[in-house]
Amino acid sequence: IEANAVVDLSPLRWDISIAGKNLNLDRYLPTPVEKTEEKTAEVPPITADAAVTTAASEDLIPVDLIRKLNGHVGVVFENLVVKKLKIDKIELDSTQSHGLVKVSPLRASLYKGSVSSKVSLDVRGKTPALEVSPAIEGMQIQPLLVDFMDMNKIAGATYLNGELSAKGNSVDALMSSLQGDLLIDIKNGALVGTNLTKTVCEGIAAIRKQKIDDQQFGPDTPFETLRFPAHIVNGRVSTPGLKISSVGIQVTGDGVVSLSDSSLDYQANVG
Repeated sequence: IEANAVVDLSPLRWDISIAGKNLNLDRYLPTPVEKTEEKTAEVPPITADAAVTTAASEDLIPVDLIRKLNGHVGVVFENLVVKKLKIDKIELDSTQSHGLVKVSPLRASLYKGSVSSKVSLDVRGKTPALEVSPAIEGMQIQPLLVDFMDMNKIAGATYLNGELSAKGNSVDALMSSLQGDLLIDIKNGALVGTNLTKTVCEGIAAIRKQKIDDQQFGPDTPFETLRFPAHIVNGRVSTPGLKISSVGIQVTGDGVVSLSDSSLDYQANVG
């Protein structure tokens, strides 16, 4: 790691540049605390619910500290690991000006693709305001989800563009105030572990009182494109126009995902 800093003392302002490579941040994070079994009588359900509510509603952004910041920070890192995510290269340029923090650009190369974004955090007013403009080009979604969430359900080269905004100083407030639009494309991919063609054929065969040959079907549903626009209003994500195009099968869908209360109401049509 190399770091250079220039500091003006009157008024206080800094200009910092940091460059480095081969850093695994997971080695320096606290070891996750394993959950231990406890008797129900010792922790009543209302107490557990209250703890969850408190954690979700407590201050997330150190407003007083950010209002004192005044300077510029540039960072370039190669071969970085964060929360098991493997990042080939990340670059960010940030300015801090007494409550207004801007990160532009933020660029990263990872999983055979790239991510770029502009971020703005404004805490000059009563309520913190966050704006994010994300873009993804050609990132392989399957290994990223496996590393980050241990989830292996979808594969393909992912493309994304959008504009998001939110206000608040807690997870609950940010989720419930989230606004914006996203357009997501996944190309040459697959629904891993699910073969929708087989499911449709099983339904047709059942109606006809016939059987299908399981060996004709693979374990996944390969597709040429999976495309869906996401429109977000107050934490409710609607995706009118979900479409999966594949040889011999087409999937359309519509519904709403609510981030604030973790609910899902969705219908998918397979033909």
